[in-house]
Amino acid sequence: MRLRNLIAVTVCAVTTLILAAVMSGSTTKIAAAALVVLAPIAALVAWKRPMLFPYAAYAFLVPFDNLLAMSSFGTGAKLLGLLAGAAFLLWTLRRRQAVAPPASLILWALLLAWIAVSLLWTSSFADGMRDFQTMLQIVLLYAVISMTPIDTDDLKWLLRSMICGGIAAAIFGLYVFHHQNPIEAELQRDFGRVAIRFGENAAIDVNHFANALLLPIAALLVVALNERRIVRKVMFGGGLAIMLSALYQTQSREALLGLAAMLVYLIFVSRRRLQLLFVTVLGLLFIAFDPAMWQRFAEASSTGGAGRTSIWGVGIEAFKSHWAFGSGAGSFLNAYDQAYVNVFQRFSVGWDRDPHNLLIHYSVELGIIGVLLVVACWVTQFRMLSGIARGSPLSEVRAVAIAALIGLSITAMFIDLFTYKYVWLLFAFIAQLRALARAHPALSARPVAAGEPERLRIARLWNRTASTHAS
Repeated sequence: MRLRNLIAVTVCAVTTLILAAVMSGSTTKIAAAALVVLAPIAALVAWKRPMLFPYAAYAFLVPFDNLLAMSSFGTGAKLLGLLAGAAFLLWTLRRRQAVAPPASLILWALLLAWIAVSLLWTSSFADGMRDFQTMLQIVLLYAVISMTPIDTDDLKWLLRSMICGGIAAAIFGLYVFHHQNPIEAELQRDFGRVAIRFGENAAIDVNHFANALLLPIAALLVVALNERRIVRKVMFGGGLAIMLSALYQTQSREALLGLAAMLVYLIFVSRRRLQLLFVTVLGLLFIAFDPAMWQRFAEASSTGGAGRTSIWGVGIEAFKSHWAFGSGAGSFLNAYDQAYVNVFQRFSVGWDRDPHNLLIHYSVELGIIGVLLVVACWVTQFRMLSGIARGSPLSEVRAVAIAALIGLSITAMFIDLFTYKYVWLLFAFIAQLRALARAHPALSARPVAAGEPERLRIARLWNRTASTHAS
């Protein structure tokens, strides 16, 4: 059996067993069975192609993250992420082919250092240390991934994993929405939103669930737009419809705004903008006949975006008291409560509220220095793709990454998402595109051959590069 077929079987088997654990509720037993049966095969694949396993399985499971709890350790996705980091490190050391680290790593290191320093004056050391450890783990994994070589074959598998994970998560979300007990079903009818819950404790925040679908939607949308074969185009369109339906069913205003921003960007840069305009118009017509959605957006003005404007007002007041160095990592709730009584509450939301805004969160905790570092880190993700020319073989994948980053930039203004895996999956994906472009400049340069169809030009470069890395 060829390695890629072995990888496909392994990835499908592992992810199927994990999803079966979620559906059956017997996580421990099925995880143990998967470990015994598949560990030797998984170890072999991880040794030879770690980008495909465990990393592809990790990318697949990111939308299910909170449902895969494993006692006090964390989640199944976290375990796969740690295994992927170790496999990448061993693979890179064994082959001695590390990619030069991106400049963004310096900014991330500075941000981590500032978070660590702020622990000296934080009023909530335990929460601050927990946040620091989380960020440290995420940035270390990002660093290892960004310096691991990748080829086009790996890139295709990674895109497929993200897309399939998004579709699977959307199907699961829609299934849960329509198969709840009578009490939960009544609550969902009242609110008209997906409630992604499994059992009594495991649940996914509905907004984060919707946000996690933005990257898979952007990827499949670009793939569907550029597919010329009708049968495959219809299949891709069906998968896209499933994810869009699940996102829409969440009634997440921030995710819908992020989706709208993604569509606007893709309309401007895509060569298939007429198709995209047609899809957008259909979506707008669908929304026009749904009073529940209009009501959701109308309520935003009457409730201050579910109280967000009041929370932001208190957050700004807290920032004024800690503008230089911040109140310290993990101390937002304490700083919020101290400033709460000093701000008029048009929409009273009570004490101990999360910031619901990335910039307000870090401006309060880390001061002007910290929030500038956060902005610099985020902007650097856009700049990392500047070396990929428009019209190059990687330009469409670049459009996917930028569209998703634009969408998540919008959602970050309404929810704090900096430590969520779906954001860092995108950051790592951008770093991998940079690594691929640096290793194979022909893939990132504008084609110069006159008269040659672009489709053939892309296919030739793609196949030529992939063949040099064949197993």
